[in-house]
Amino acid sequence: MSVIITRIEAQKKRKQRVSLFAGDRFILGVSLDTLTHFQISPGTKLTDKQLRELEHREKLVQLRDQAFRLLARRAHSRRELRDKLRQRNYEAIMIDQLLDDFSDRNYIDDAQFAKIFMEEELKLRYSGPALIRSKLLQKGILSDSIDTLLSEIYPVTLQLDNCRYLSRKKIKSWSAPPERKQILQLTGYLRSKGFSWDIIQQATADLIEENSDG
Repeated sequence: MSVIITRIEAQKKRKQRVSLFAGDRFILGVSLDTLTHFQISPGTKLTDKQLRELEHREKLVQLRDQAFRLLARRAHSRRELRDKLRQRNYEAIMIDQLLDDFSDRNYIDDAQFAKIFMEEELKLRYSGPALIRSKLLQKGILSDSIDTLLSEIYPVTLQLDNCRYLSRKKIKSWSAPPERKQILQLTGYLRSKGFSWDIIQQATADLIEENSDG
């Protein structure tokens, strides 16, 4: 079975798409790119197989457009982008093919994504290594890659600086000497921010000394 396209109309709300008609019957909405690719014009005869190919290509175009819209908002890891596209009910095999193409074109790059994400966590949130690791694992970044990045851009001295900063910000005033409850509350907060016991103990000791000197 086949249809003959008799009319092609531009869609009012989506300027890059057109509607195909056979007589008064709506057949399919396609992008201008698909229209050109298949060289469709009034009088073009389309078989069932060609219509299925059109529909498949349109799904790919829509999938690609959706992925670009997500990436325009912010960078994504491969897993993040895949999960969001799956939520929109695109086929898994189509998504994986698209992500492979995006990786080849460097539209997505987990190594670069992880580095930028980590730098933002350090500069904007002063997060500790454990919290950063947890967040990146959730985004699909491999554990070994996270360890390598942490060793490169988050030395112990910077961890201690960030831990001290959060400590001072959290504790406005201390009793002299500080109460055990105050220290426990600060320790729990700093653990939730991803710092190790050694870093927390040093930062807390420094804060107690600062307040004692004052």
